[in-house]
Amino acid sequence: SENIINNPVDFYCKFIIEQITFELFQNLNYEVRFDWHSPRLGKFIHIQTAGHIAGIAYYDKDVFWSVHQTFGVWFVYRAVIILPDIVFDIEEAPEPKPLLSEFEKQQIVKLTEKASSENWSNIETRLALRLVCSIGKNDYAYTDDLLDYFYPIKEPAINIIKRIKQSNKLTTIDKLI
Repeated sequence: SENIINNPVDFYCKFIIEQITFELFQNLNYEVRFDWHSPRLGKFIHIQTAGHIAGIAYYDKDVFWSVHQTFGVWFVYRAVIILPDIVFDIEEAPEPKPLLSEFEKQQIVKLTEKASSENWSNIETRLALRLVCSIGKNDYAYTDDLLDYFYPIKEPAINIIKRIKQSNKLTTIDKLI
């Protein structure tokens, strides 16, 4: 049986983020908190709020989505780096502006209710949520293998990884998995 990491994207992100933070902050007191840390671990951080405060993307509390001015909803926060001994002047951080139209918000609310009633198990509904936002959809929405991997409607994500690996499309990540 072929040995493939269960979640290669998370593995790769963790590997790269830890490597870079060590190189940049090795002489400082720092902590990395990833988007998969749960409150149970005592390391939970509301990563969308952190992104909003940093001015990266607008966190729309009405629909619980972060929207980037270029990428729309087609981006993912992976980690927050905490530097407890450094004080930042957050008053100078750019204030992100609301980007969703009222119609988009209404559609997201409706689809969120549907997804919730489905226990978030219907991947097509989850994908439809992302497709509501017009910003970034034409240029940054997942396509082909990425779409199949993150929204495995037709086949399990592990099959997508096996197919990508067999087609030799992987470069750097292939060395890690």
